[in-house]
Amino acid sequence: MYPLTTVSDDLMKEIKKDDTWIENAKKVILDNLDENQEIKSIDFKDQDNQSVSTVDIAAEMEDGRTYTLSYYSDGLLKDAVWYEK
Repeated sequence: MYPLTTVSDDLMKEIKKDDTWIENAKKVILDNLDENQEIKSIDFKDQDNQSVSTVDIAAEMEDGRTYTLSYYSDGLLKDAVWYEK
């Protein structure tokens, strides 16, 4: 089992400045999940005022479906979930 640690506000601010998190999420969606739709928008999910143990990135596809990718603070992908429109 992977150890859960809280992502501090300071760490989250640093993570959000690092474009590689978004680029990695795009790669996971388009390459690893074999998605054939273009990404309409992608950004960090708002997790303010919460004690969080993951960094979540949400992506909306052209057809309206959405993905949420959750990462541990060291960059390891925890899970990816998609939702129908």
